[in-house]
Amino acid sequence: MVRGHQKFITALAHDVRNNALFTGSYDSLIVRWDVSTGETLPMVGKGHGNQINRLFVQNDNLVSIAMDDSVRFTSIVTRQYTGDAAALDSTPADLAVGKKDLVVVVTTNQVVVLRNGKIANKHAVKYQPTSVAISTDETHVAVGGKDNKIYLYSLSGDKLVDGPVLEGHRGSLTALAYSPDGKYLGSADVQRDIFVWDISSNKLVIQGWVFHSARVSTLAWSPDSLHLVSGSLDSNLFVWSVQDPSKRIQVKDAHRGGVNVALWIDNNTVVSAGQDSTVKTWSVVHH
Repeated sequence: MVRGHQKFITALAHDVRNNALFTGSYDSLIVRWDVSTGETLPMVGKGHGNQINRLFVQNDNLVSIAMDDSVRFTSIVTRQYTGDAAALDSTPADLAVGKKDLVVVVTTNQVVVLRNGKIANKHAVKYQPTSVAISTDETHVAVGGKDNKIYLYSLSGDKLVDGPVLEGHRGSLTALAYSPDGKYLGSADVQRDIFVWDISSNKLVIQGWVFHSARVSTLAWSPDSLHLVSGSLDSNLFVWSVQDPSKRIQVKDAHRGGVNVALWIDNNTVVSAGQDSTVKTWSVVHH
């Protein structure tokens, strides 16, 4: 029996240490996939009660947010849901995690900081957050807004301190991602634009990546920080080169109905999932 998804996949996470993937779907199901064998195992017990919006692996936990207005921390060893869930004031739009215990969630009008599975700070904002990312050194948080702006905050303990606001997008932000080497911030929006910002100067260094024909839904950096992968409602994937911005690799019809999420397993392998309820791996040949 194949234990996969019957409904479209809305979230995807990579467990590097155990070479496994976790996927979450519209019907609140979370499944673990062994990358080498393809074997699938569902999570055990009573978990989220609505669509999974985002997943990340942090140490031995799977951190998940869902439309049941909660954040959950579930052991990837036991795959057993516990009763513990951090309740949010409204539906979470996006999630970012640090290396140890830092988690940041954005909701309708708040940026919520969590430490060790507990809410440490709620930062009220006057815009509607749509996406979030934590810098590699965990000193900064970037939040994308429905108002087309990117709000940068510095992290002082568990408190967020207002910083610069990046402008240039023509549509609501849909994805943010800091490069692993700490140099860049990638951003994407509903108007198909993908930008790359230099973190040290907050200047826009790459623009013009407007080859998707519908909203960009996902953005992820390769481990070596040389390439970005983007996925879109247009069902296509693109791999972009920071060293040569005019170069791009297109994967047509990667997922019928739309690509919801994509990430890198290594510098030459992309994993994606989407509206067709499937998970696919792609070998990327960088010319």
